[in-house]
Amino acid sequence: MPKLRERPDQKVYNNLTQKLKSGMLLQGLNHKETASRCRMSYSTFNVRLAQPETWNLCELVKISEVLGLPLNELF
Repeated sequence: MPKLRERPDQKVYNNLTQKLKSGMLLQGLNHKETASRCRMSYSTFNVRLAQPETWNLCELVKISEVLGLPLNELF
């Protein structure tokens, strides 16, 4: 079966998730620590990583501050 082409928005979401995970790795944080520093529940944080289209802007601002990444680098 041929591989389907990714939608442009899906590519953005995949890049966002990849950048967040690499930022956590560089900071030496796991999912639970990152969620607590962002003042999010662990389950909500995991849902956001699995479904990146559900991130809110305020959550992205918090996580960019925690990871030390400028917000414009996430996209």
